[in-house]
Amino acid sequence: MHLHELAGPGLACAHGVEFDPARFGVRVADRDYSSFSTTWNWGVISDDWNKIEGNPDPSRPPVAWLDQYYSGNSQLYTLKDFFGGKVNLPTQFWTAGDDFVNIAKVRDTLGAIPGAQWRPIAYSPSAINEQHERTQAAYGALYFENYDRFGVPVDGNLGVRVVKTSVTSKGGGLMPDMTTGYLEQVDPAVREAFYGQPFESENSTSYTDVLPSLNVRVRFDHGLQWRFAASKAIARPEFRLMQNWITLGASAAGCANAMRDGLRDEADLCSFDDLSYFGSGGNPELKPMRANQFDTALEWYFGPANSAYITLFTKDVKDYFASGLSSEIIDGREYLMTRTRNLDEGKIRGFELGYSQFFDFLPGFGIQANYTFVDSKGGTNVDVGIPDGNAPTEVPVDLPLEGLSRRSYNVMGIFERGPISMRLAYNWRSRYLLTSSDVMPAMRQPVWNDDYGQLDGSIFFNLNSNIQLGLQANNPSSRKACRTARAGCTTGSRRPGCRPTASATCCWKAPTATTCSCRAA
Repeated sequence: MHLHELAGPGLACAHGVEFDPARFGVRVADRDYSSFSTTWNWGVISDDWNKIEGNPDPSRPPVAWLDQYYSGNSQLYTLKDFFGGKVNLPTQFWTAGDDFVNIAKVRDTLGAIPGAQWRPIAYSPSAINEQHERTQAAYGALYFENYDRFGVPVDGNLGVRVVKTSVTSKGGGLMPDMTTGYLEQVDPAVREAFYGQPFESENSTSYTDVLPSLNVRVRFDHGLQWRFAASKAIARPEFRLMQNWITLGASAAGCANAMRDGLRDEADLCSFDDLSYFGSGGNPELKPMRANQFDTALEWYFGPANSAYITLFTKDVKDYFASGLSSEIIDGREYLMTRTRNLDEGKIRGFELGYSQFFDFLPGFGIQANYTFVDSKGGTNVDVGIPDGNAPTEVPVDLPLEGLSRRSYNVMGIFERGPISMRLAYNWRSRYLLTSSDVMPAMRQPVWNDDYGQLDGSIFFNLNSNIQLGLQANNPSSRKACRTARAGCTTGSRRPGCRPTASATCCWKAPTATTCSCRAA
């Protein structure tokens, strides 16, 4: 069972004025974020090694069968074509009926089954994340155009936005608990100081960013034009990454092992200085990710719906987010803390080619295609062993930035004629980094998504100007995605996901609307 509640009310006020050719404005926004989320409450209700007494049906194994205890709230379910029939697993099981899937009913009944080890879960302090964010912004933009001075038409805009962001968060944490292990080796003073007691904390951060931007367009003859853009941008961290809660731990393993190996007198009990300290949690002091970005494009429009372009882009990223381990001083002691942090710098360079055309010799038929190349660097991973009193082994691994494929392309065939609209598209991307450090302590390795391509198609029919019917198919070729660990790994577990899907769609447009609202069946 898992409990989760989320509330994020917000209020914003903005005002702008225009004095041709300039525009100015201000905006103030407040956001409150409250998240209550527990871990998944796994616990044994009944199993082969946790048999029940007084089995009501001796012909079955002595475990708690759902249909025996809740005959009116259960049903036998059969999985049809489970994973395409390629997985050898049982495909029938008893499942709870709809009226049984109720938190209160689960809480009051399942724990009462004889021998059940499962108990209801409730919100603990670590499950609560409360934050308040206020942004205050002012902007100004100057629009310009000139048709004579440079011999060709030139237009664009120059602007700046100043934003102040303030975030407050309430939370706390848990101190180490030394009352359950190494009782004979640890000094009683340590156990008296560290017994897993909670503590409270409140954190406030603020930062101000000046974000200039420039956009220029130069138009030549024969549908050719050149664009240039330069700007500074920020991306604020998600609230979930800024939770003001940490869990601290300590280990006396190194000291106890020295006693066991005869390297330390057993009468010399482990003191505060003999422990290794570690912890994990959110980071309420995260700063936004900042980027200086430039791109330039040469575009050619050679028909009403025909175009080709090439774009070059570069982006210097600073303070990007990544989970990592670092030393911190807490209450005068050095802890190895795992948190999301602002890392140093990353770079993104690349280009994009694009082409779109409808063919005069094939009325209604057209094609769109693009290719993107991205070279990124700045990601990192430190493979750190579980703290056990020994010095952690750090193995730095240089990585690209997460979520960016080095190569990708899309090709789409189009048919538009009368009331009929059809699309058939193939999208492909090379492997990319999912995360720089896997969450499993035994791994802490980069995880990659392998090369992947998918075919999608759709057909729509306009009954009239307000109603549209359609059919969409995703991945009819049943391509599978593969995830791998380690940068040089060529094998991995191939998950049987990404199954083909199809949906029927009905769209309608209100007389005053410009777009359709769709509903899939």
